[in-house]
Amino acid sequence: MRKNAFTLVELLAIISLLGLIALIAIPVITNTMSKQKEKLYYDQLKQLILAAQNWGTDNIEVLSTLNNKCSNDYTITLTQLRNNTSNTNNAEEFVSYLDKDFINPKTNENFLDSEISIKVYKDNKSYIYCIQSSDCMNTKNDEYKNIADSICCDGNTIKQRVNACILNK
Repeated sequence: MRKNAFTLVELLAIISLLGLIALIAIPVITNTMSKQKEKLYYDQLKQLILAAQNWGTDNIEVLSTLNNKCSNDYTITLTQLRNNTSNTNNAEEFVSYLDKDFINPKTNENFLDSEISIKVYKDNKSYIYCIQSSDCMNTKNDEYKNIADSICCDGNTIKQRVNACILNK
């Protein structure tokens, strides 16, 4: 009598094979997701710099008070970028440089003023913008170290630019 069914040994072999595939695939998938979250985090920080530069363009009278030696700075908060009113042609105008739901992809929560801000230094006729955050330089991937170094206030690239600005004036 012949039955068309799997034997217990065949089922165990299939289950073992699926377990082995899952054992290999899950770490690869989680690593890829982690890298993508970190990439998105630094993309968000770049967008934050662009928003601050746009804010600086519209509020040049505030930034023009900085001295030309990079020895003092102006701090732009996320609240300023989200809720800015500018006075153009004697009319109050609401301008938002940043989405209200500016999400930190690492935590899936909004960035807070207490955890991140933008510092602006005046270098002659141009400005140096950098992100000030305790998490900015904490990259796990080498490919993002250069990005972090060039946009974070505690990165070597920014420190060198500010120090060169101070020494050259």
